[in-house]
Amino acid sequence: MLFLRTHEAASWSGFKPALTPCPAQESPVRPLNIVHVITRLVLGGAEENTIATCLHQAACGHRVTLIHGPGANPIWTNRIGDRIRLISMDALVHPISPLADLVAIRDLRQLYRQLQPDVVHTHESKAGIVGRVAAAAARVPLIVHTIHIAPFVAVSGGQRLLYVDVERACARITHLLIAVSRGMQQAYLDAGIGGCVPIQVIHSGMPLDRFTSAVPPSDWRSRIGGWNGKERPRFILKIAAFEERKRQLQLLRAMAEGLRERSNACLLFAGEGPERLRCEEEARILGIADKVRFLGHDPAPWELIALTDLCVHSAEREGLPRTAVQSIAGGKPLVIARLPGIEEIVADNINGIITDADDLAMTATQIFALLDSPDRLARLQNGARSTDVSSWREEMMGERIDRAYASALTGNAEQHLPITTIEFLGLPGSGKTTVARKLLCLLREQRAPVRFSRDAMGDELPFLRRSLRRLALLASAFLRSPRAIFFVSRGLTPHKRGGKDAAKTRWNFLSVLAMQLRQRRNGLLIADQGLAQAIWTARIHHGQDAAPAEQVFDQLNGWIGETLFIHVEAPTAVARRRLAQRRRHTSRFQNAESIADLSLWARGEEVIEHIADEIEGELKRRHLSGRLLRISSDGGDTPLDRAKHISDHLSQLERNDRNAVRS
Repeated sequence: MLFLRTHEAASWSGFKPALTPCPAQESPVRPLNIVHVITRLVLGGAEENTIATCLHQAACGHRVTLIHGPGANPIWTNRIGDRIRLISMDALVHPISPLADLVAIRDLRQLYRQLQPDVVHTHESKAGIVGRVAAAAARVPLIVHTIHIAPFVAVSGGQRLLYVDVERACARITHLLIAVSRGMQQAYLDAGIGGCVPIQVIHSGMPLDRFTSAVPPSDWRSRIGGWNGKERPRFILKIAAFEERKRQLQLLRAMAEGLRERSNACLLFAGEGPERLRCEEEARILGIADKVRFLGHDPAPWELIALTDLCVHSAEREGLPRTAVQSIAGGKPLVIARLPGIEEIVADNINGIITDADDLAMTATQIFALLDSPDRLARLQNGARSTDVSSWREEMMGERIDRAYASALTGNAEQHLPITTIEFLGLPGSGKTTVARKLLCLLREQRAPVRFSRDAMGDELPFLRRSLRRLALLASAFLRSPRAIFFVSRGLTPHKRGGKDAAKTRWNFLSVLAMQLRQRRNGLLIADQGLAQAIWTARIHHGQDAAPAEQVFDQLNGWIGETLFIHVEAPTAVARRRLAQRRRHTSRFQNAESIADLSLWARGEEVIEHIADEIEGELKRRHLSGRLLRISSDGGDTPLDRAKHISDHLSQLERNDRNAVRS
């Protein structure tokens, strides 16, 4: 059952809209009928993101409807006023409930057909599943989902498998995914989710001016509920809803001893939720009730951040927390248990401290060490004030979502590319995979589909499943192109046709070849272990005359003609050190004897250079300039910088190709 509500406009100074109105004529798309779906309207980061998006779109002249589950906090009703149509749906509950979920899908489908939206935009995992399934059934033109949190992170193995499978299925019916951080984007890509849909990173926007210009409240004693000491204490602030995954209870226990030892320390909790009463009772049991204040929901959190000395965040599962950005914007360092993508806003020991996600005792230790070191605390506060937070401005988020909608609706993302493969070549330990993963994230923001060789080959799967996947690839490729497989693999191991080592070489080469023969139908492939690297493996183990490049060039015309080759150059000393530090076994070089064999590494480097020269010569013969790019993995730049360089180079090659076609 569902019912509609309309609301009279209400004003509350704590929630006046911060967005600059967007005149309809300046919007990058025509006025749209947009429906947002979320299960809960509590006082949380995902809800703030959703409401800010809705208000921006309404200001731009779009017709905006927000469908939510039961029990919305009235604060949101007051903020929204009559600018957005609110629809409450009883079956759209937050916990997993099979019967209610089926009812929600049915009701949403009926409602979509009544509303006839141009866009359905879902938020958070549960609403994302039922909302997208219903939208696909109602044939909504554009289905968008924002990844606020990865539901398969920090959960049991069974839950992870379930969430990953469901998210993969829903990604197939989605036209655009939006991640609130690169960490969330990377988590989905690593899990093999969204292989055929763009995943754009759009940071969660907020009115940051309130935080950058805030001053501490003059009535701080009454604001925190009183303080017995004569002097102002040193404040530690955590802003978060009281939920189990936020780990306020565990943080209290970890900090109890340090609070008891310090008469001038006070821990502030701002937020509401089902775990609050339990935490208040725990503070009394631990004997620190006089050192802890539970402030509830505060309508002006920027003033609390201005008051505090440092902030803390302890959630076990989260996207990029809005409170992390707000803390840094307010000039206060953040001590945070590691979360995916937190490095986008927190630089360790520059504007905050990043601790182990599973060790809140260490988090507490770092908090008190910082509190007891005024000089270090001041240095990190200066670092926070100097941090560029412009990417998280509310108006920036709205503009980016506008452009993402426009691109998805008009089909601007290119699907047919003259370059179908980006293939890496380099020594083991040179950093190929790290750069390839960063490049995958960048390109998935711009186009779809983009695939990763490790996903296609099942490298992350257990041995049996990985072998079965590669066998299926090879069987399919052999049925389509038996002649190519036969001739390309001739001469692969000329001096050693039998034995375990030769079998490994053949299996590896044929698996990569099967992937290469199949990939042209499946968009852009990023291969950190491609045919060039397979040729290198054959030659390093079976001699320089193994795997003759000429027959590969002749038989696989598309491979050399439609590939951008990336030669990752790294000194052997650097590659050896990285390989020795790698925990997972991924290379036949990765044993103590091989790592210590300098002559083996010298031969490996020589073979790499020879293969790169062969490829470059063939590219020149075909007048394909710029198709082999050499990058260093041992400079002052980061893997992301190198990935951006490759992405820019790819874009330039594509522009050149289009100009050539036009002329």
